[in-house]
Amino acid sequence: MRALPCLLLLGAQLSAAAPGSPAPNAPVPLPEKMRFCGMACFDLALTHDHYEVVTDGKVTSVYTVESFTPDSVILQRQDVNGATAVLRGSMAGDFSRVINGEAEWLTPQHVRGPFQLSWGSALQAAQVPPIPIVAALDTRPPPPPPLLLNTASAALPAVIHVCAQICMTLEPRDGHYISTSHNSWDPPGFHSVWAFESFTPQSVIVHRYDPPHPTNPGGLVVDVTYQGQMSSDGTLLLNPTINGKPASLSMGWGASLGAVPGNDAEQKRFADQRWQQSYQDAARKRHAQQVALAMPIPAACQPNPAVSAPSGAVAGLHLALCECESADCPGAGAAIWTLDGKQGSALWAARPVIADLTVERFDQGGVVIRRQNRSSDTIGLTAVYSGTLHGNEIDGEVTWTWSGFKGGAAHGPWHAYIVSAEQQPVLAQYQQDVEQAVIQRFWSGLADVLNVVAAVGGAAGTSDNSIPAQVHRAVYDGPERRAQPR
Repeated sequence: MRALPCLLLLGAQLSAAAPGSPAPNAPVPLPEKMRFCGMACFDLALTHDHYEVVTDGKVTSVYTVESFTPDSVILQRQDVNGATAVLRGSMAGDFSRVINGEAEWLTPQHVRGPFQLSWGSALQAAQVPPIPIVAALDTRPPPPPPLLLNTASAALPAVIHVCAQICMTLEPRDGHYISTSHNSWDPPGFHSVWAFESFTPQSVIVHRYDPPHPTNPGGLVVDVTYQGQMSSDGTLLLNPTINGKPASLSMGWGASLGAVPGNDAEQKRFADQRWQQSYQDAARKRHAQQVALAMPIPAACQPNPAVSAPSGAVAGLHLALCECESADCPGAGAAIWTLDGKQGSALWAARPVIADLTVERFDQGGVVIRRQNRSSDTIGLTAVYSGTLHGNEIDGEVTWTWSGFKGGAAHGPWHAYIVSAEQQPVLAQYQQDVEQAVIQRFWSGLADVLNVVAAVGGAAGTSDNSIPAQVHRAVYDGPERRAQPR
């Protein structure tokens, strides 16, 4: 877009000009306001050294004056959607409007068409030119007359949202619906025209007509008919067709306005929300898998009045515990501990981590258990767990010691539940199976849940699909294990 040449000199000439009609080819003072009409009409307001078109509070077009004399009116037009044009013409004898106006569109494609421009006493004289903007369309039939609403049909809604390649908001005007959403590439004042032939639960027939304009592909007219039926609640279009063929179209009104975007910006927001929802669903599913791997019997991780802490010497211990070092229990980080006298074993299946346990105290006066990692990416980590018993629960504090910690140590809470006698063998077998799989490198944590499910799904005659049973079959009877020599 070229700047206004010699703007300061032109301004000086205008201010010095004597009242009355300008001399031939002498600049005419720029009016404060002009009215432009091409495929649509809108007002141009003088702002500093150029004109602006404002739609819905936003500048949508800028017009820079290159020449404004009786014999030569030349304006450079730049739309916010990237379209550019040069407008050329001359002035009528009263110097209040352009005659023989021609718009040469340079982008997005090279086309020509008429325009009208008026100001001053003839401000409202400009009208939409009666011929199409694309000369190639001159031989085609003119646009159809406005299609009247079918008053015999059901009551028509005040607002409709529709998505067909682009998304629009439709509102009634002059006996039909027009698009009022104005997507970014629509030229100022452009409207898509829609009219219903039928609007009943069994038959929805709507005609759409888009006039040609330079931002349409090829500058072609859109003239189609959509057809379908209403949803059971009467607020959505179902089974849509376009000119009798299945169509990708969403149309909603009333209670379904929130389910169908009303413009392309809203469509992007809908897509972002769907992606976020999909991401959250996947995260929840992954977390559920982690919890299932960590603790195959979630009911073991809760208070149980029927289970009491053992009494007697540590040497007589024979217990299984659900252990947690985070607020949610069972969570993805839950562990299975089994204690047999002073010795024990701990498994964090989803990581996976295997550790040896040494019980120093386990009675009503307190609990003290030491941990030494045996298999994990933190080999060498040790920890001391201290706590108190109440019912089948243990609450306390843990101190971890490892070279990877800043200062070599870290502290935090821990919690555990003593499980029932019925739950103990299930957890102990699960712990044994996974530990063996980790040692034999058949198991690397959460990623193996899919392998477990696939192995179980391929095994015939399986009836127990609990997590422990799935792991057991995958480790001992799965395809990887069957391929190994016995």
